[in-house]
Amino acid sequence: MAIDWKDKRIEAINKIVERKNLTCSPDSPYFDEVIDIYNSDAKSLKDFKLERKKKHEADKNIFDAILSKLHL
Repeated sequence: MAIDWKDKRIEAINKIVERKNLTCSPDSPYFDEVIDIYNSDAKSLKDFKLERKKKHEADKNIFDAILSKLHL
């Protein structure tokens, strides 16, 4: 089985987490990225980063719309 970009990125995250003595809990700064990697259909890390950027922009737009309706 060939190692794809997902395997390489997960391996890199695992090394960082181990080196920084972080946990694999939802409090980890890499938790959301790992979940997004497993759910991604991107063909490359570059495509994944673009996909994630679009997702975060959409989330920000939703958050901003909620704030404006609440007048905060």
